[in-house]
Amino acid sequence: MLDASDAPVRIVIALEVPDADVRARLARRARVEHRADDTSDVIGHRLAVWAREGPLLLAWYERQGRLVRIDGTGDVASVAVRVADEVDRSRHDRVI
Repeated sequence: MLDASDAPVRIVIALEVPDADVRARLARRARVEHRADDTSDVIGHRLAVWAREGPLLLAWYERQGRLVRIDGTGDVASVAVRVADEVDRSRHDRVI
């Protein structure tokens, strides 16, 4: 998708959330949205894949100076504010 748009990746945001919180959020999503793909086994598999592959991906973006790690815990509004602040900061830093 990025190739089709020719849009450069200027910032990569990594939301840092403990696995227990991820499991709880996805279990809640499964109940609220009736998601059949958010079973405990599927969630465990997703977390295992991320634990294996995520650090390599994050390290690649970090070496390029594009990675921003953000605390992803808390309510959606608080996390959204932290993300928006980092995006705004990134835009400002690149304009100067």
